[in-house]
Amino acid sequence: MQALNELIAGPDVRGQQSAIQQTIQQSRGREAADLRERFTSGGGSQGTPSAVAEALFRSETTPRIATAVGDLDLRANQQRIQALMSFLQLLGGFAGRGVPQATTDVFVKPGALETIASLGESGASIAGAAGGGG
Repeated sequence: MQALNELIAGPDVRGQQSAIQQTIQQSRGREAADLRERFTSGGGSQGTPSAVAEALFRSETTPRIATAVGDLDLRANQQRIQALMSFLQLLGGFAGRGVPQATTDVFVKPGALETIASLGESGASIAGAAGGGG
């Protein structure tokens, strides 16, 4: 039962998510420092243009993290679905084996009109066979 619960829960990707988040944040911190250095390297000051550029640059960090973590979640869900599908196919193969299934038989008694019609058809086919054979 525990294996089935683990299969349904899917892989645990929380550790990978936090590692991705930390890596992206560290990378963005270094890139922001490089951006600041470019603004001040030519003798310029670290004023409004530098602050605006850095703020815009850092504002892209959260969407980048969300995209990376979302992709990781999507892959984990795909793996979970693939594992569940193979289990469900196996389970479906066992369905109905060894268990008698209830059936309902319906018999329709022909009425007088149907009996006369079938007799007429039978007579016509016999007459046609006899007449066609001569």
